[in-house]
Amino acid sequence: MEPMTKILSVGLEAGLSQKDLERATTRIIQTLPSSISGDGESSARLLAGLEKNLTDNPMLVAWGLKVAAHASDTVWQKFVDNFVIGVVTERKNAVATTKKDLGYHPPVTLVLNPTMRCNLRCNGCYAYSFNKNSDMDRSLLEKVLTEARELGIQFITITGGEPFLYPDIEGLFENFSDMIFMVYTNAQYIDSDRARRLSRPCPGRYPRPAGPRTELGTGAESGKIVL
Repeated sequence: MEPMTKILSVGLEAGLSQKDLERATTRIIQTLPSSISGDGESSARLLAGLEKNLTDNPMLVAWGLKVAAHASDTVWQKFVDNFVIGVVTERKNAVATTKKDLGYHPPVTLVLNPTMRCNLRCNGCYAYSFNKNSDMDRSLLEKVLTEARELGIQFITITGGEPFLYPDIEGLFENFSDMIFMVYTNAQYIDSDRARRLSRPCPGRYPRPAGPRTELGTGAESGKIVL
């Protein structure tokens, strides 16, 4: 099966409509070649990764298609900058350095729990059994992210607890604007002011919210917000 046929099949299985798929594939075709123009090695690595994930991890491809289908133009470009270019292609040098210095490849993603506090007590959730009085120290959290960046880790998964109970977590996203953050949240603490802050431009390659569009331009799906 040809890659494009596989991509369309993955998108349909993930619940995207034909209109969504048309928008997503058009964006991908228009954006990616210009983003990595003149870099044949990056292009080859990107295509090889796409074909591998179509077989091994199709849900990752489906996630990218959903972002391409539903995000605003600016958000989509930031997703390309921070995830497709930053994570998929540009991290090669950092990975090679880590392999040389430490003897192993760094992971692609890092999972952080800034707080285990939560306003809910859902059946089956592990968070409620943890100490609620031990938020991660801000300086330690920033140190971990700085070291992750140096190792070539740019994709950060934020979970908890409810991450938006952590003081000024938006400032953390702004300070590490070259990374991409996937935040697992119940979204009950995302009011209009917070949504606007998450959506506003920041210096550098800021990974702003992506996903199904709402009135304020943020995205939430199945308890997950992509920042």
